[in-house]
Amino acid sequence: MRNKLTLPFTQGRAGDIIYFKLPSNCMIDLATLSFHFDLTTTNASNNMIPPQYTGCLIDMLSVDINGVNVQTIPQYAHLYKILAQYQSGDQRNRNGFLEWVGMTDVAPGNLATLTNVSLAIKQFLGLLGSNKIIDTNVLGEVTVSMRLIPNIAFIAGNTAGTYTMSNMSVQFDSINLDNPVYQQSIYRQLEQGDLRFGYQNVITNFGGASTFPVSQTFSVSTQSLDYLIGTLIQSSINTGGNVYNAIAGSSFYFNHGTSNITSAQYQIGTVLLPNYRPTLAEQLSYTLDSLNLTSDVTGKSSETFKPIIGYAPSFTTAGLTNDTQLINYANGNYCFAARLCHGDKGNGPLISGLSTQGTNTMINFRVEGTGATTYVPCVWAITTSTLTIGAGRQISLVV
Repeated sequence: MRNKLTLPFTQGRAGDIIYFKLPSNCMIDLATLSFHFDLTTTNASNNMIPPQYTGCLIDMLSVDINGVNVQTIPQYAHLYKILAQYQSGDQRNRNGFLEWVGMTDVAPGNLATLTNVSLAIKQFLGLLGSNKIIDTNVLGEVTVSMRLIPNIAFIAGNTAGTYTMSNMSVQFDSINLDNPVYQQSIYRQLEQGDLRFGYQNVITNFGGASTFPVSQTFSVSTQSLDYLIGTLIQSSINTGGNVYNAIAGSSFYFNHGTSNITSAQYQIGTVLLPNYRPTLAEQLSYTLDSLNLTSDVTGKSSETFKPIIGYAPSFTTAGLTNDTQLINYANGNYCFAARLCHGDKGNGPLISGLSTQGTNTMINFRVEGTGATTYVPCVWAITTSTLTIGAGRQISLVV
């Protein structure tokens, strides 16, 4: 049965925290969970539109169950942009992310402001994107909080603008399973022990700004470290305005990387990933393989990054002569990913990644390059976490 929850907020603006609570005592299909809203933008130059992917409107996402925080993802919009940019152009993942159709023919000077345009976020990362059916009769109260992105993340001219969300609602399918056998089996299992719920967790590691080499060191204690996804963000994004970047297909707020990158590498303890310093082309090939995406015989994506906004870049970058794919990868769409688990987990969680529990394993992300621009390294550690529900809806978490 399709359900609609109207949020008790008349408006949502940059930096606001929007939250909703899933109904209790029902089974919810997370694969159908979607956030709907009307969007209005205001700009003195009459040119301000949202990011290409609607999920990028979320700056930080948090999930609490019975008052216990089980997931918080800072820099959510940047990770969403990276995964959407890669996976939506892949033949095996076309329908995973919702692209705003108004971006199709956007080019500099062809922008406009919006008035009550109906949009939706239909793909989430982390627990909400696990495509699971959850039973809130067992879990208890589930609260989802979303902090909205700053105004400068929108695509606009040099004139600052603002945006407003209104008419906000959440829609999802619920399952009415009035079956005493199911209820008895749940109660029996709780009497014998705990119920366990596996899901994808995301741990954000945000470093300090520096010129090349850009490096970040952090530690993660987890039962299953599945992926490392790292990128570089220009340190000036919060002051540089929201000018359009044709290559990244977004504002400069989402500009990741630079053509000046020469090599990148992870180090976990004493182990290097990969065990050589890959060139830019090798980084792209390694990333596509790690994310289980298709590539051609040269190791590049079988399709160009989406979108190139109707046209390919008309310039040549030193060292990337006329290589559109590498230019797009380096200038705006850069990420370097490493897989530490089995590539295909099917429809359920599988604890197959690197275990760092009980150890002080340090992880280093290092990117080398040239130039005097400062960049901020950001690495997302994707893990498989386990949520344990005990008697009386007591919640505990194994990261």
